[in-house]
Amino acid sequence: MGTFGIDISNWQMLEVDMVNIRKRNYKFVIMQTSHALHTTNWYFQRQKKEAKDAGIPLLGGYHFLDGSTSGEAQADRFLTLLGGDAANMLTVVDFENYPQGVIANNDTLMRFCNRFKQRMPNKKL
Repeated sequence: MGTFGIDISNWQMLEVDMVNIRKRNYKFVIMQTSHALHTTNWYFQRQKKEAKDAGIPLLGGYHFLDGSTSGEAQADRFLTLLGGDAANMLTVVDFENYPQGVIANNDTLMRFCNRFKQRMPNKKL
């Protein structure tokens, strides 16, 4: 049996009912923090607080990587947006084919991961 959770982004805005998510016995919520350097989930801090208040046991943040800027700059931004909670959260990079934008390549991904590990050497990504 797996562990069930959900991911949410700025598309859901404030429509997410964290109490209902907890009642459904989901064990984690991973929230989008950013996309490249041009999009920030302005609801992230509120979503994170509501998830904590609802008693969801494990919280995380994810960054949607694209090829519009360097992997290093995107990793720096991701960690800045996570703030002091980065060490205590799941951290995920979303690397996929994104036809509406500039697709990141493996080099961008590796640069992102290397910068992340440079700044958070004991943290899994």
